[in-house]
Amino acid sequence: MGILISGPSGIGKSALVQAVAAENKSHIFLSVNKPNEILKTQSEIQRVFEDARKKSPSILLIEDIEDWCPKRSDVINIQHIQLASTLMFEINQIHLDDLAIIIIATTRDANDLDQTLRRPSYFDFEIKLDIPTVVQKTDTLKKILLVFHHTLTHAEMFELAKLTYGYTGSTLKRLVDKVSLEKLRSSADASVAVELHFEDLKCIMKDIVPEVMDGLNYNIPEVHWTDIAGYDNVKKKLIHCIIWPLKYPDRFKHLGVSLSKGILLYGPSGCGKSMLVEAIATASKYNFMYVTSNDVSIKYVGKSEEAIKNLFLAAKRAAPCIIFFDKIESLGSSRGGLGTGGRVENRVLGQLLKAIEEVRLEMVFVIGATTLPHLVDEALLRPGRFDLKNHVALPDSETRRQMFKICLKKMQITDDVVDEELIRRTEGYSGADVNTITNLM
Repeated sequence: MGILISGPSGIGKSALVQAVAAENKSHIFLSVNKPNEILKTQSEIQRVFEDARKKSPSILLIEDIEDWCPKRSDVINIQHIQLASTLMFEINQIHLDDLAIIIIATTRDANDLDQTLRRPSYFDFEIKLDIPTVVQKTDTLKKILLVFHHTLTHAEMFELAKLTYGYTGSTLKRLVDKVSLEKLRSSADASVAVELHFEDLKCIMKDIVPEVMDGLNYNIPEVHWTDIAGYDNVKKKLIHCIIWPLKYPDRFKHLGVSLSKGILLYGPSGCGKSMLVEAIATASKYNFMYVTSNDVSIKYVGKSEEAIKNLFLAAKRAAPCIIFFDKIESLGSSRGGLGTGGRVENRVLGQLLKAIEEVRLEMVFVIGATTLPHLVDEALLRPGRFDLKNHVALPDSETRRQMFKICLKKMQITDDVVDEELIRRTEGYSGADVNTITNLM
């Protein structure tokens, strides 16, 4: 029998197999780590399968099988093909010999491995594990805390579970371990057991990145609404569209309100579009992904589309999550090119449109920013995509006045220099221009 278990890193795929093996008192064999020395690894594969035969009945666990047998478009060289062939031959041979051996393979994403392995002749069943629910995270946290001195009530554990967006059991364990270590370091007496509190865990959460965000640009500069002068209308729309659906879900459901998950911010450079996005990310405390065209522009055929697909898959797992596309026109530019470049752009745009459609019912919010709205493809602006458009214009006189005051306050300079003459002479200046002038004062 063969079983394929898929799910994000840290979800507990291997732990599940080991628990089942322990419950049934079965021998279990872990494969060697990611393939590196090809010849040595091929012989290692054969040795592990031979051991499994000798100790039957047994469970043979192959972790991260996509590293051994990636989909064929990702194969680097002939040695990698030979490695995959050896593994697939050994799995098939176990089935043909009809031995009492259960082969279980784990993968982060079943679509990343050689699709031949998804035939019933290799794996009879596929099991998909996803990010745990709030109740499941509460139970996991309770188990983790059993070996720690703590004061957390069930209600506080439940509250933490609600706030740990995209966390797996592994992430929760890292959170508790980090808090425990930090308290131990600051303790005057290392021999005394530290006691963990709700606020300790809540404070450290911002330093723990869920495994589903690995490899992504998730850093958010801490920006608060009070750091941004003016643009009150844009701020309100961001709050209503991004924070309220999770804060007041019952009201939205009762009213039958259709949520806008796509927001386009457009306007001159330096007017604070990125700061507004960073502020809503800070205020919401959602997971956040910052994306530029360089993050998804890969020269190999089909790789850019795959990068977009994986980005949205990670966002879905990390939900609630905000994906911010800076300079969205570089990805979603108006179509029409007939050359090779035009065809590539069309495929990338097509994948982006498809990905946005697929997360419409998820707590994934997509924000795009551009200084060139006329270059954004019309298909991206249709309902269900970037259907909420906000103009972030050059600041008016009162907004510039507030900008100067905010900048000067940070520099601990009195704002009595902000007179009418300064405001008049900076007509047509952007927020970035105001910041530059302030730095020269």
